[in-house]
Amino acid sequence: MEDINKAMIVNRLDAYKCPNCGKMFLTASRCPECGQRVETMAEHQSRVKERVELVRAMETVCRNINDEEVLMAWLMCGVADEDITPGTTDEYIAETYCEDEEDFAELMDTFLRCMERAAKSGGLFCGRVVSNIGKEKE
Repeated sequence: MEDINKAMIVNRLDAYKCPNCGKMFLTASRCPECGQRVETMAEHQSRVKERVELVRAMETVCRNINDEEVLMAWLMCGVADEDITPGTTDEYIAETYCEDEEDFAELMDTFLRCMERAAKSGGLFCGRVVSNIGKEKE
């Protein structure tokens, strides 16, 4: 019976989900388990969608880094090679890269470190064009 009730809650956009412990409720402003502010499922889905779009964008930009060492750093510490392709589902990206707050923050930090290093080395390369910063380094 508990599984049926949980399934009914999960499918309701007005249900609340605790971003800290994952517990779900029909009415609450704070999680009774951990005291964290809870969000509606609609808010949660919107937040995850924004994160998925950012992960896809970061992956696209990093694939255009004009320095193989920096690209390798992204592949080792950011998104693994071929982990995200045009056919990769949003659900997979959300589960793998977006659900955990600390992991997502670390992914953004890794991206920023890669961009900083790319700006100091080869810049970006796309469509046979090297960014002006990359040209300065050649």
